[in-house]
Amino acid sequence: MSDVEKGMIIAFFHIFATISIVATLVGCPWSTVRNFLARACDRGHVQNAPCSGWPVILSRREKRVIMRGAQKDRSMT
Repeated sequence: MSDVEKGMIIAFFHIFATISIVATLVGCPWSTVRNFLARACDRGHVQNAPCSGWPVILSRREKRVIMRGAQKDRSMT
């Protein structure tokens, strides 16, 4: 869901106060609008939660150096 759609959902909900009307206007399923509004209310903002998983090991610079070396010497392991 784009930032524009997120803003439209919140604006339409403040105007119409009905999830079904907002879902029709935005073109999203009713459940998507309901879940989005519930998450936005709980979190206090509309940004996505950080993704779980392993932390990044290499910095952008280290990745760039590795890529440059691999492109320079194609036989490098």
